[in-house]
Amino acid sequence: MHSICNKLNIKQRFSYKKTEEKFAMKYILYSLLVFVFVGNVNKLNAQAGYYDDFETALQSPESVVTLDLVASDLTSLPAGIGKFINLKHLYLQLNSLTTLPPEIGKLQNLEELSVDENQLSYLPKEIGNLVSLKILTLYGNKLKTLPVEIGKLKTLVSLSVSENSLEKLPKEIGNLGALQELDLSFNQINSLPNSIGGLKVLRVLFLANNKLVNIPAEIGNLSSLQELYLDKNSFVELPKGLSKASSLKILSFANNKLTSLPNDISGFKNLEYLYLSENQISSVSKSIGSLINLKYLDLSNNKLASLPGEFGNLANIQEINLWNNSKLTELPAEMGALKNLESLGLGNTNVGVLPLELSKVALY
Repeated sequence: MHSICNKLNIKQRFSYKKTEEKFAMKYILYSLLVFVFVGNVNKLNAQAGYYDDFETALQSPESVVTLDLVASDLTSLPAGIGKFINLKHLYLQLNSLTTLPPEIGKLQNLEELSVDENQLSYLPKEIGNLVSLKILTLYGNKLKTLPVEIGKLKTLVSLSVSENSLEKLPKEIGNLGALQELDLSFNQINSLPNSIGGLKVLRVLFLANNKLVNIPAEIGNLSSLQELYLDKNSFVELPKGLSKASSLKILSFANNKLTSLPNDISGFKNLEYLYLSENQISSVSKSIGSLINLKYLDLSNNKLASLPGEFGNLANIQEINLWNNSKLTELPAEMGALKNLESLGLGNTNVGVLPLELSKVALY
């Protein structure tokens, strides 16, 4: 019995040993595969021109197409950056850069530059030499001004300078003839240059969370503008000339100091979304009925006591939010004609009776 047990134990140990050897061999093979895979990926990255280490990239500067230095603990960008003459994409987000070296202007083929969430206090004038630049993102820095040379970026399509300390813009901003998206939200801007009207192909403009009380009438020249965000400023009326921007589909004016909607609101023929919450609006012009393409209207948190019958002309409206208009006691009977209305916000109003035709509309 003892010998049989010994034989069994020997067999078990032998079996365990073989199993351990197999696992060890598999681990070695796995490690080799990972090593080869990572090596091939790095090799492929290098072949594609992608680098995420500055010193490695410097060994073959002319082959670098994309340089990814995100979150690399950089406090400065070496002057050697100018050697990457074929660089197209430069990512510098989440570092501690306080400025960019003048050599940045040597990157004649650069198409995308992202320096978000750094400590930039100014941009060098050489930024204007980036003749191929299409995308420039600078949000989350400490910029107080933009250099006049910014106007030389004739190929720029998207510019984001959100969450900085800008107080004004250089008039040269109007020279950005290819610009389609401009984000200036969360700054300290109190005025815009008249040249803003020169941005003929601009589609989206973010100006929320600034100190604007007005914008130049030239804003009406932005014939391609589809989205305009002016929330959390200090407007007391809709800017004159704005209704001439006839391509507008989204207009957001929440959290300002508007007291009424004027007659020229009828100019927004293509408007689909209108946000006017948290103002001091006590009256709405009859011209509201001209917005026949409107799908969503937010008039919550205002001082409305009544609505004009022309609300019944909003043939495509799907949702109206009238929350927190405590003086509002009734809706015009003409609203019964709103066949596409799906949702109606009446919380914290004193509306007691709805037009019979709205009985199936979802209330909130």
